[in-house]
Amino acid sequence: MFEATSHELLTQYSMNHPNIMLIDDDPTTHFYHKMMIELAGMDKSSVSEYLYAADALVFMKEQLVENSLENWPDFIFLDINMPKMNGWEFLNEIKKLDLGEKLPKIYMVSNSDDPLEHEKLKQYDIVIELKKKYLDKDFFIRIVKPEASDI
Repeated sequence: MFEATSHELLTQYSMNHPNIMLIDDDPTTHFYHKMMIELAGMDKSSVSEYLYAADALVFMKEQLVENSLENWPDFIFLDINMPKMNGWEFLNEIKKLDLGEKLPKIYMVSNSDDPLEHEKLKQYDIVIELKKKYLDKDFFIRIVKPEASDI
């Protein structure tokens, strides 16, 4: 008989109920992505929203200092062009934290078709992919439960 360790159970729970961090200066994008997350069968109460990347960074640093990873993001969806701190600057700060296994899966999200963004992305091995806004329900299903989608 197989008995799962508490870490394995937590990992399984986390992937069925992932903590998702949305970082985008557009409230409409937050609303749309939360709707798609809910349609994908995930709990939108596990979604944290930040209009400013600097605020998201403060939250993450506080979680690390407090060693409280209960609300730690499993996924981050990060806009590139934002005021105060853009997506690239956020990534530079995240790299400095040296998160190791705690590093969330990071997707950059942009409306831009600028080929230079794809080139710049090559400097950031911590980013899984650059996606065009807006992400749909099938995308969220595919990243959280790849076996549930043949797309």
